[in-house]
Amino acid sequence: MNALRPDGRSDEISVHWLWATLLAIGLCMLALTAWFAREELRFRAASLSANGEVVGVVDVWSTDRDSDGQRRQFYCPRISFIAEDDQPYQFVSGQCSFPADHATGDTVKVRYRADAPDEARLDSTFADWGLSLIWGGLGLVLSALGVGLGVLLWPRKNVRGTRRRAR
Repeated sequence: MNALRPDGRSDEISVHWLWATLLAIGLCMLALTAWFAREELRFRAASLSANGEVVGVVDVWSTDRDSDGQRRQFYCPRISFIAEDDQPYQFVSGQCSFPADHATGDTVKVRYRADAPDEARLDSTFADWGLSLIWGGLGLVLSALGVGLGVLLWPRKNVRGTRRRAR
């Protein structure tokens, strides 16, 4: 049952607001994507590159449980590299996987800031750009759906009636 307000309009949310909501969410996601990409470009501009070596693999257990109630195990590479100051540094990458993507002895690319080589990270396309690609893709899809629904639901004048009257 539709409740009417004193002005005679319904309290139900109109389907016409759906397109605007999808478009707004999509545009917000695209703005967030632009911010992620800008931060990545800033890091890349201020960072140095080095070759590193995987010196071990660290087992990490997830805090979430799967449908069987078991926690999942992931493997994070421990990487050692020599920075521009000729000092050795070591870090555990935040890019973990199951099964392990890297084995002990693998050579990998590392990016680090000269003022903070202990905060280095693995130089990987997905690790660097994955967040932007995922959020940007979802933002584009939602924006396109919003525009498409907006075009379909936008009130139109009766084109046939207008043509008949013109004759």
